[in-house]
Amino acid sequence: MQVKNKYFFLLLLLLVQMSNAQKKIKLEQVTCFSSVGPIMNYWQNEQVKTSFINDLRQVLLTKASLIIPDTLKVPPISIAKSLLGSDHAKIFFTDPDTSTLHLYLDIYEIDPISFFSKVYKNSRDTNLVKRSRSVFVLEAWLFDSKKKNLFNESLDISVIPSETLGMGNLFTNSLQYNMLATIPIGFTAMLKTGWNILFDTSSNIQLVEMKVPSAFMADNYIQPLTLQKDKILVKTKKDISTFRYLDKIEMIRMGDLLYEELKTKGKSSQKYPLDIANAIENASNSSASDFVFTSQICRDVIRDKNYLVKLFVQVNPYSHPANPDQMFTNFLPGNLHLLLNDKDTIANFTIEKRVTDISGKKIFPGKVSNGVDTSSFFILDKQSTGWPVTYNYVVLGLINKQVFSIQCSGSDNSIKEIYLNEKLVCIAQGIFNPEKFVVFDPQLAPELLNQLLIIAFNHFFI
Repeated sequence: MQVKNKYFFLLLLLLVQMSNAQKKIKLEQVTCFSSVGPIMNYWQNEQVKTSFINDLRQVLLTKASLIIPDTLKVPPISIAKSLLGSDHAKIFFTDPDTSTLHLYLDIYEIDPISFFSKVYKNSRDTNLVKRSRSVFVLEAWLFDSKKKNLFNESLDISVIPSETLGMGNLFTNSLQYNMLATIPIGFTAMLKTGWNILFDTSSNIQLVEMKVPSAFMADNYIQPLTLQKDKILVKTKKDISTFRYLDKIEMIRMGDLLYEELKTKGKSSQKYPLDIANAIENASNSSASDFVFTSQICRDVIRDKNYLVKLFVQVNPYSHPANPDQMFTNFLPGNLHLLLNDKDTIANFTIEKRVTDISGKKIFPGKVSNGVDTSSFFILDKQSTGWPVTYNYVVLGLINKQVFSIQCSGSDNSIKEIYLNEKLVCIAQGIFNPEKFVVFDPQLAPELLNQLLIIAFNHFFI
């Protein structure tokens, strides 16, 4: 923080208070830039502009008795082409009123990895970058009529997602999507809180974390079914997920991971069932590969039933996935994958990866919402077209002698569509534990629902 400039601002504030007067301030320019995603497109919306002016006017009046005239209806937004931003050393204004102060604001968005590696690289909080969805840098410059700098302060805001009832495809920083940290109301609320901190002369805060509502891309297959629907919320603590279903408490535990290598070579080789032996023989590069049963121990706590999700995997030494965790996601073809209850087989199924939907399901990145209600929709880009849905994993098989399928999509594989006898019975959101879900079949038995959730959220669907 620049103490000298803050001293000038404090002195100015005291002089204004002593004179029992309010000083006029002119907002000369708001320079904006995002290196992350399309959030600056929100400035196209009149409501966003109006909220910004009203919030800033209130903050300046409350914190410094400075008045933005009512004649200012639209903020002077300038979208920069890079992070270099405005050169405030070469400011230019022509207002002849010597009593007017002149304000310049900068709003920059930077991806968390780049920002924290440079600005807070010595921070002891190693999880800071993991928590952060995006980083905003706010900076304010205040000049008198002689272009003397009275105030120059900045604030770094790490935005993290707040808990939400929203469901659907999150904007992410994956290879496919840009990042969009929040919806319009979250953007303006974040700025208002930031200005309150920045113009507070008693504050020495340089970095603050703020929770903001997440932005979901519109789609035609999740949100039409889940918007304004009651969600079953899940609380997870120490791997135990607890929720209320059909007026009763349910608890499932996603537990330890196990790895069992199949002995297929040398003197210690063993014989395996014909379907497994055939899968090994028909696998490409079979002789150089290892074959592994990956398993996860799970539990239906209320019914005191233990389950084992058992998946059959080829570890190919010539396959080098970008994510090392995906080394154990090369699932062998066929109904070789199991859900076991002790020695009983509850389900057997196939697993396919990267399956493009052909039924017309699409995501629309040019339109965003809070994932909860239709009133929150905002059009980012009228020219944007829909993208076909690609499922990360598609599970198909039999569970308790009924046909079932689970289609996994979304950022970090966080959306699970669950079908039973070819009818959609549940949509769930979460990565390795369910966070919320909607059930569409009121006759779906709780025990069967738990079994389906255990398969859907196993740790190997990375």
